[in-house]
Amino acid sequence: MKLGTANLFITPRGLLFLLMTAPNGGAAIARGNNMLFILFSTLLGLFAATLLLTWVTARGITVTRLLPSRIFAGEIGMVTLRFHQRGRFWPAIALMFQDHLTHDQQPLRQQPPPVMLPFAPPGARVRTHYDIALPQRGWVRFESILLTSSFPPGLSGWYLQSFLYAPSITSVSAPGSLWSIL
Repeated sequence: MKLGTANLFITPRGLLFLLMTAPNGGAAIARGNNMLFILFSTLLGLFAATLLLTWVTARGITVTRLLPSRIFAGEIGMVTLRFHQRGRFWPAIALMFQDHLTHDQQPLRQQPPPVMLPFAPPGARVRTHYDIALPQRGWVRFESILLTSSFPPGLSGWYLQSFLYAPSITSVSAPGSLWSIL
C-alpha cells in the first residue's frame, strides 16, 4: 500500500460539540465554579480522546486487493479485499474503504459501494468482498482506495487516500450477448 495524503478533520458534529462546550468554559472562568470547570474539562477530554482514537485505530492497516482476470460487461464480478491489522495494542474500529475506478482516464460513473470494517482485533486478518458491474467494454483501472476512520461518536474523522498497485482488468462482452447479436 503506497501512502498518499492523510488528513485529520473535525466533523460538523464535532464543531457543534466544541461550540456548545465553549460557553461552559466561559461560565467556569467567569464564575470560578469548580463544577463548571469539571464539566468543561470532561467535555474537552472527551473530544481529545475521540480525536486521538480516530487517528490511532486506523493506523497499521494493510490492504490487499484481489481482482478477477476479466469481468464480462453487464455482469457482476467480485473483488476481494484482504485487511491485516498490524497493530499490537489497538483494534481497528469503524473503518470504511472505497475503491475509485477509471475507464479511459475518466472516473467510472458508478463507483463500487464502500466496504465497512466495523471491528478488527489487533493482529487480525479479515477478508471481505464487494460486487461490481461494469457497464461497457474496455480496460478498467483501479486508481486508489480511500480509507476513512471515524471513532464513535463521530466528532472527528481521518482519511487516507492510498494507491494500491493493481493491474487493470478487462471488461469484455458476455458470450450470450455476442450470440444474440449474430
